[in-house]
Amino acid sequence: MKGFKGKEMTKMLICRKKAVALGALVVLVGVAGYLNFVYDKSGNGAQSTLTEYVETVKDIENEQENAGEAQPVSGEVKNADYFVSARLNRETARSEGIELLKSTIDNANVSAEAKTEAENKIFEISDNIENEVNIENVLKSKGFSDVLVSVSDSQVSVAVRSDGLTAPQTAQINDAVEQFVSTNNVKIVEVP
Repeated sequence: MKGFKGKEMTKMLICRKKAVALGALVVLVGVAGYLNFVYDKSGNGAQSTLTEYVETVKDIENEQENAGEAQPVSGEVKNADYFVSARLNRETARSEGIELLKSTIDNANVSAEAKTEAENKIFEISDNIENEVNIENVLKSKGFSDVLVSVSDSQVSVAVRSDGLTAPQTAQINDAVEQFVSTNNVKIVEVP
């Protein structure tokens, strides 16, 4: 009977670790999105950026309230909203993940090993956020108007506003990723 309980506890611990790791990723995506949003605006001042951020969140909440209703949307507005909404989703997910990791660290019933793993995951998420911001900034300096980068353990995803990437532009994207992340798994998504 003890062996069965031990296996069950081990499975629960593994599930909790996975949930914490996923939550941390979600939280960091959110934080990176917020930081990217704040630093993406130039010349408007911090108060203006904060006001725009709050208005964007209110717009998204209104869209969720009217989710069942048909609303006319032009293609241009829909694509512009993609980057704002993706950044907001990334920020929210990372915030929730980091909160889960922090609760694991603060939980007295969690082993020291699990706490160390949670701390390491927070540091990893921080590194991913920094790499995402750096890659986005490099790509924007190369002339891409809208860029959204997501770094994970297995791949780097890069969404760029484009009506058709050329081979040199694809090479620029891959070079920017290689400056900060060692991976051969780069997924590039074009958003018209």
